Formats: sequence, structure tokens, C-alpha cells
Amino acid sequence: MDDGGLNYCRDIVRRQDPDRYVLALLAPVGRRPALLSIYAFNVEISRIRESVSEPMLGQMRLQWWRDTIDALFAGQSRAHPLAAPLAAAIMRHDLSQAHFMRLIDARSADLDPVLPAAMDGLIDYAGETAAPLIWLGLEICGVSGRAAHDAGWSLGVAWALSGLIRAMPFHLRRGWCCLPSDLLAKYQLDRSKLRQEVSRNNIIKLVKEISETIDTNIEKSHELRSDIDRAAIPALRVAGFAQAYQRRLARFGYDPFDPRLSAQPPFIAWRLMLRGLVGRY
Repeated sequence: MDDGGLNYCRDIVRRQDPDRYVLALLAPVGRRPALLSIYAFNVEISRIRESVSEPMLGQMRLQWWRDTIDALFAGQSRAHPLAAPLAAAIMRHDLSQAHFMRLIDARSADLDPVLPAAMDGLIDYAGETAAPLIWLGLEICGVSGRAAHDAGWSLGVAWALSGLIRAMPFHLRRGWCCLPSDLLAKYQLDRSKLRQEVSRNNIIKLVKEISETIDTNIEKSHELRSDIDRAAIPALRVAGFAQAYQRRLARFGYDPFDPRLSAQPPFIAWRLMLRGLVGRY
């Protein structure tokens, strides 16, 4: 892999996705370049919505990435600094093309979203935008099997829901809201007026209910731990990150507008490393 491509991956992940940057640094040295390349790919497609002025332009960019993934799997090169490191990861670890395509398709829904009517729809969205990335990480770690796959889905749901809570102020400023209609109705909230709510009590109740879903999915992944090879820990360490953010969310009263919520949990790298030493993710 050329140093320029790897440096590009390292820089974009460090700046745009510092949590996954920590996860990559904690992985074995031989796995880091591939993990950084798939995390950089995820950054590229996930920030398309905020970088375009209309959905059609975003769909065109996503189609470029579909074509690029097709080309890389066909052994062809593409004019993008991420192409070479991503191609190296695909070849070295025999990564699944379907996982890349699922991530792109999930981001396609961001551009012209059909707002979820129920919590199940939000859970599906969360899983589709995060679990395939964990599955790619598992492939990089050389781990397969139903237990690891199911843990990856549960942690994808938990991680994406956690991120949506922390990103809620940013999304609302942009006029975005993916909260399901049934929860908004349950707590008597108007999607168009969430930023103007005088009392945050009902918003806090809604966030707490979503938080319970996060906890449930983390617990599901932990129930599978005995059936998963310890080599999977670098891909599944997102569980420890999600738990740390959950503790902060509870400490700050489940208020998504508390500015302290967006800060990375202190000493998280050390805590995750210690968990890994005892076989926990």
C-alpha cells in the first residue's frame, strides 16, 4: 500500500471519525491499514448528505462509489486516494462486496428519506448503516460464523442509535429528523418544532426509550461472547465505546442537547485495551 493512500485514510478517520480511529489504533498492527481504509470509506459515503445541495447530486456521488467498488473488485484502479488502500484491503482479506454495497444503499436512503413510522424502522436503518462495516472488520480479523455476524448486527444497531442521539442537535439544525412517528406521537412531540421545545421533558423521555434499545442490543452481543473467537475483539470493541457513551448519556440526564455529550469519553482507549486483555469487547 502506498504511504499517501494510507496517510489519507489515517487523516480523514482521525478528523471525521475519531472514535473509530481509536478502534483502529487498538487493533493489531497488521490489521490497522485495512481497518483504516474501510473506516475512511464509511466517512466518505456518510458525509455525502451534508456536502450536497440536492439529493440528485448525492445519488450521483453514491453511484460513483458503487462503480468504484465494482472496479476495485474487478482489479481495476480508480482516481481517488482511498482506492489503493481499499483495493489492498479487499485483496488481502477477501472482503465481501455485498457489505460495501449495503453501506452505500443505506446512505442512499439518507438523501431522500422516508421517515420511519415505527421504532423497528429506525432499528433497521441503524443496523444497515453500521453493521456491514463491523462485518467487514470481522473479515479483516479473520473471523466468521453466525454468532459473530449476529453480534455485529446488534452492535451496529447500538452504535448507530447512540450516534444519532449525539448528532440530534446537528441534524435538527440542518432540518433532518429520523425519529420514528410512533415515538413522537407517544411523547406528544412535533417533528418540525423539536428545536423550539420549551420543555425538554418529553424529548428526554423519548431519548431514554431509545437508550433502552441501545442497552438491549449491547446485551445481546455480550450473550454471544462465549461463541466468538477472541480475534474478533478489534472489530467488536465498538461495544465498549457504546457503553461508555451510554453512561455519559445517563449522567447528563438523557438530554441530547447537553454539549458535554459529544465529547469522547475520557481514557476510553485505555479502558478498551484493558477489556481486550481479559477477552471482553
